[in-house]
Amino acid sequence: MTTEFAETSATPEGHLALAQHPEQQRVRRGGSWVSLDATLVANTDGTFSPKASAAALVLSKGGNGPLATMTSPDGKKLALSAPFALPAPRVEGDSLVYAAVAPDTDLEVTATKAGGVTTVVVLKTQAAADNPAIRNLHFATTTDGVTVGSDAAGNLTAKTADGSMRWIATTPQMWDSTTTSTPSAPGAPASMTMAASRSAQSRAALEAPAEDPADGKGSVVSTSDGPGAGAKVTVMPVTADAKGVDLKPDQELLAHGTAPYFIDPAWIPWAPSANAWTQVQSAYPGTSYWDMNGSGETSYPGVGRCGYYAAGGSCSPASTYRTFYQFDLGGLRGAVVHRAYMDLQEYVSADWSCTTKYPVDLYHVGAISGSTTWNNQPGQIGGSLGQSLVPGSGHGACHDNVGFNYDITGTVQQYGTNTDTLTFGVYGNESNVNAFKRLTRQPSLWIEYDRYPNTPANPKVLPEPTTVGGGANQACGVDDSTTWAWLGAGTDQNGATTLNATVTSPVQAQLYAWSHMWDYNLPGVPDVAAGNSPDVASGSNAPFTVPAGVIKDGHAYGFSILASDHYLSSSSTPTCHFKADLTPPTVTFPTTVSDPNTQFPPSGNGQTTTLTAGNDGGIPFTAADNPGTGAPSASGLACLRWSWEPQFSIPLSNPGDGWRCGPTIPSGQLTVKPGHWGTNILYIQAKDQAGNLSPVAQYAFYAPWDPNAPAPRFGDVTGDSVPDILTYDGAGNLRAYTVPGNPNAAAPIMTMAADAHHSPDATLTQGDPWDSRFQITHRGSLRDGVNVDDVIVHKKDAAGLQAYRNPGSLAVPGALDVFILLAKPACAVSAANPDCTGYAADWSTTTSIAAVGDPVSTTKQSPNRTGLLTVEATPAGDGALWFYPSMADNTFGSPIRLAAVGWKNHDLIPVGDWVGDPAGQSHPGLWARNRDTGDVKACTFTTGTASTDVIDPDFGEVTTVTYPAITAIAATTTIKTGITATTWDRIGSDGDLTGNGNPTLWGITASGDIQIWTGHRTGTTDAPGYTFDSGPTTVLNTKATPDRWLLNKATYTYANSTAADTAGTNPATSTGTVTWTTDHKNTADAATNLNGTYFKTAAPTVDTSGSYTVAAWVKAGSITPGQYQTFVTQNGSERGAYYLQYSDAYKAWTFVAPGDDHLWTGSYYAAHATGAPQTGVWTHLVGTFDATTHTMTLYVNGQYAGSGTNPTPWNATGPTTIGIADTTTYDPDSAASGAVSDVRTYPYALTAQQVTTLYTS
Repeated sequence: MTTEFAETSATPEGHLALAQHPEQQRVRRGGSWVSLDATLVANTDGTFSPKASAAALVLSKGGNGPLATMTSPDGKKLALSAPFALPAPRVEGDSLVYAAVAPDTDLEVTATKAGGVTTVVVLKTQAAADNPAIRNLHFATTTDGVTVGSDAAGNLTAKTADGSMRWIATTPQMWDSTTTSTPSAPGAPASMTMAASRSAQSRAALEAPAEDPADGKGSVVSTSDGPGAGAKVTVMPVTADAKGVDLKPDQELLAHGTAPYFIDPAWIPWAPSANAWTQVQSAYPGTSYWDMNGSGETSYPGVGRCGYYAAGGSCSPASTYRTFYQFDLGGLRGAVVHRAYMDLQEYVSADWSCTTKYPVDLYHVGAISGSTTWNNQPGQIGGSLGQSLVPGSGHGACHDNVGFNYDITGTVQQYGTNTDTLTFGVYGNESNVNAFKRLTRQPSLWIEYDRYPNTPANPKVLPEPTTVGGGANQACGVDDSTTWAWLGAGTDQNGATTLNATVTSPVQAQLYAWSHMWDYNLPGVPDVAAGNSPDVASGSNAPFTVPAGVIKDGHAYGFSILASDHYLSSSSTPTCHFKADLTPPTVTFPTTVSDPNTQFPPSGNGQTTTLTAGNDGGIPFTAADNPGTGAPSASGLACLRWSWEPQFSIPLSNPGDGWRCGPTIPSGQLTVKPGHWGTNILYIQAKDQAGNLSPVAQYAFYAPWDPNAPAPRFGDVTGDSVPDILTYDGAGNLRAYTVPGNPNAAAPIMTMAADAHHSPDATLTQGDPWDSRFQITHRGSLRDGVNVDDVIVHKKDAAGLQAYRNPGSLAVPGALDVFILLAKPACAVSAANPDCTGYAADWSTTTSIAAVGDPVSTTKQSPNRTGLLTVEATPAGDGALWFYPSMADNTFGSPIRLAAVGWKNHDLIPVGDWVGDPAGQSHPGLWARNRDTGDVKACTFTTGTASTDVIDPDFGEVTTVTYPAITAIAATTTIKTGITATTWDRIGSDGDLTGNGNPTLWGITASGDIQIWTGHRTGTTDAPGYTFDSGPTTVLNTKATPDRWLLNKATYTYANSTAADTAGTNPATSTGTVTWTTDHKNTADAATNLNGTYFKTAAPTVDTSGSYTVAAWVKAGSITPGQYQTFVTQNGSERGAYYLQYSDAYKAWTFVAPGDDHLWTGSYYAAHATGAPQTGVWTHLVGTFDATTHTMTLYVNGQYAGSGTNPTPWNATGPTTIGIADTTTYDPDSAASGAVSDVRTYPYALTAQQVTTLYTS
């Protein structure tokens, strides 16, 4: 882990080691760390910048413009202009030399790693020093976001409007080139050349490059880097204002000193980091040396006292130095520190002896800042942290840096983990001038530490404890045992149950969890299991396996978990809880029933019922969840489900998974409606709160034939003995359509068969719309004794084939909500099927399907199970025709290939008997449309029997099952041409749709029109034919879709007074003044005030003789006695087909349907709420009419409010009116007061779940 100022690494012992520096070491470029490097490189425009600096710096290429432009990380700018015209510079590493800016005068500009700049005016001769232009040097400034100023000591600042520092410059200084005769001591450290630099060094590499031992580190002669050993040094008066900075060089020094002279103002960027260093100097008590830098000896921080040295290099005036280093340790908060050291380096010393040592002390001190000076230095906190005796360095044999360090473990442990910064002061011997020393600017704070693992997250026992009503519940931190959830049977076994938590550490890669669990039902509540998990990666789950036998039936448990990295441990999780129920519930039946007139007795008990197939009848039962042997408690009975299938794939009790739970569990008896006569078997299963399932209990009973039931007919889905067109509509639903005018039809013209939430791959929460991906066929049932068609569905390219049981769980013919998967049988070579070449193992190659009904009869007499024809792609790219005979309920026998080739791109059309046989031996046939040519051909079949050997799974006995089958194509003839797939993508027949006794052909256009062709049989039995007499005739449309009027300002057009609908085809025109208000979501201008205003759509919105839904958000105004307020209606001639209103008759919200379209109609049918509505409150009203059951239902705020029956629905052909009751004959009345928004209509009845979803959305 690396930052700009620090490096963190792992130690061999597994701890972390932090090396922190007061100066910035690196900068991030392009996602990687780059060491700071002040070496100047040319920019594309000819200017110059450092290779890698902490802040941006641009230096002049010469000519006009600023000398230097500095930019802070937050975009503030400070530009300096030189007092001279600038020639093109000469590049010397990190410096630019602008030669001859005045006679015998150069300007040297040096970049720092921090992005700061030093400017040194070099007066090379005495004549240059006498130049009048040098007496006042004006550096013009241009700023963006900062203001330049100075203090009394001459320190310069550039601050933002809130006073935050962005740049600082210490008091400018100048020096001459005076030398000593015998330079045997360090250069007089009277002042410092100011610069700013932070270079990258680690604790293992802090030493500066060694020079030739013959040379001292101190400079004998003065240079632009700093004063020489004998140089005269002074500070300069400085003033700063909005125009710039003015320096006045010391004329006394210029008059009596030695050329060359060096005049040095410098700017240092202010780093936002707390990492920094500075020194204080008693001779200049008001001067700040914040983060100063430079290559001269005097730019290094000093400790001790510099005074008079007989050999030369004295400080005049004498001065005491102290140095402070500050480190940002905010990242150590909360850490556990093991060891900490402060490593420093002596750069040069007054005493060059390699053996004479002087004390240097380290103190913990207060924080430092840019305002730290001798007069404003931090105080010491406590005593000395240690004293090092440090010998000389910087000259001769002691040329190299001398390292020394301090053990500061105690200080860092006490302060470093609960504060953001630590600051240390370095103090030398301040009474002995020979003890004076200069240090490097690169000390290192080295800390070895660890961090506590985090408290584990997500504590849980697996499998998760559950209650049926509340779901999974770990009950962490919950003491109320009545709310604890349950583990079920099997959780006491070896490896079955684990205690788990996610363990994490801020630093360690591997951890483990320690878990312990106790039993509240044992005396003293002892631990019954405890132990460690395996080591896992940080961020992973750490499981502890509960030993076998620990968990007891009916007992309650608590557990908690902590994490450890083998050094430190976290705090424990809150206590979590669970209970155990290891005994499943039971379901039993009596041997006799109490009332055979209302109940179905069990088969063989001697009782006879008066009920028949299709009647509702009772099945008595007892379901219980009792404690196991010796168990103190049980979780209790939670749910029940029942089905005609032992796998519960088609539950009768509930859609979805079938479970009926809580207060909805039937008590003592189930009411069922057997769908076929003969022996029926009902399967029942119970579930307790722990999720334990009872054994599946089965109840076999006999349902006699109903002699008054409608005559069964192939092709009928809805139960009215009339074939139905089954196809998808424009909204993604599957619908059954009855051709209008069929005299035999009793079902509504359009009924919902299945919505998008009941397609094969859908769920109750995620729909999958019915569309062209689905092949849909129906003709007969896959089960014996059923009066209506089951529906077989195949999704394009899918491996599975679904059979929708009809009726489904609602026991309403045509309501399809549950299905099973039909297994694809193995292909066997036999006399009936001599070839299996190219047969696919699943249904994915199927391109068309057709249910043909009973292959040997077109009358529904037992056995009447349907067979299936398919076109399946061959390996060679053609299509083969296969027949799948039914050998048992929902089970196909071995397939028979009827044609190996020639059926590619054919749509199979189940039609029944299209030939007709006077002898009464009718057989089903087939029509097929060639999608490439549009030709429709008709086929007849040869029928016979086939057989399959069935092996008993328990005893291994082989039984041969024989069943009727289609064995070959007998004849084929073309009966129609021009029925192209481009015009009619969907095509079918389903038998006699019009009641004329002959099959009907239907097709659906791209616009959704259902068109039919009618005809009659021709030819003979041996040479059959079929002639179409009429068509195509449009009879229906599948794209009747929902619509919506938001009635808000955004969708209203004032120019034509219309409110747009979302479908864009049926706008509503307003009457009266339209004003706006907030809607139920408190959105402004999102609803219409009703103060006499109302809307009429351009056309009808639903066919009110079929199923439909109307919904609206309404806010009732004042309600007076005798008043009716209609919010939505669809107009007839004298009455509306429905009124969604407040009814004075019921004193409540009401969904009303007049019995006919007459002013004085004799009957009104209604579904109404109870209780008066709240006025001034937004309310969601939904009225639904299900034409299948003739049920009207009213929902208020997403909840069932009431229902009724409308036996005589009629179609209102006028517009839908919103806000008032209206007809096409009479004036409007029953106006609503208050407000209305978001009116919706649907050409089908919404389910209760859909209504709730609509309300909550």
